[in-house]
Amino acid sequence: MKRKCFTVAVAIASVMINAQTGLVGVNTSAPTNTLDVNGNTRVRTIIPVAGSTAVTPVYSDTNGVLVKASPSAVYGELTSNSVTVASGATGTLITGVAQGIYKVIVIDSDGCVYVAVAEYLMINYSFNGSFTIRGVTGLLSPSATKGPTFGEPNKNTTTTTWTGKPVCQDGGDSTALNYTLTMPSAGTINVTNNGNVSRSYRVTLTRLE
Repeated sequence: MKRKCFTVAVAIASVMINAQTGLVGVNTSAPTNTLDVNGNTRVRTIIPVAGSTAVTPVYSDTNGVLVKASPSAVYGELTSNSVTVASGATGTLITGVAQGIYKVIVIDSDGCVYVAVAEYLMINYSFNGSFTIRGVTGLLSPSATKGPTFGEPNKNTTTTTWTGKPVCQDGGDSTALNYTLTMPSAGTINVTNNGNVSRSYRVTLTRLE
């Protein structure tokens, strides 16, 4: 029992609360921020956000103070999702995306480790129908062709076609990584599987404005 009390006392002694400022210091008697930790920090459990919930990366400045990458409250936000779509079918890749301008990264791959990464730009405003998506670049590995061909039939649709992908033991042929992205409305991106087998798609959006 005495040993337990001693352990608690040591833990309390390492924490300092400034009654005037309300600042809390761990292993420091002169905290300069709301929580000032002089040492390593461990978070045992971090719960992943669900669906299209937006999160902002946190960095540290030269003094070790946690900061966002941008002075804006929203620029640099990340949101992601994944979906599995049958051959020829259309599914919701992501929805509920806040209005703004985004860089969109879509990844799909097959059982032979052919990985396709494509980048798009998306303007996402509901007013005056100002929502659109367009293919920018991409990379397929391993493939000498590397990049995809984008088709842009209208402002809300972009098709992505990869060449140089052979038949795979998962049943996929040369079309298996091809797809079409469509914005039926602001805040939503649908994906149509243009391949011959079911495929999973992962999307990550980075907010630019």
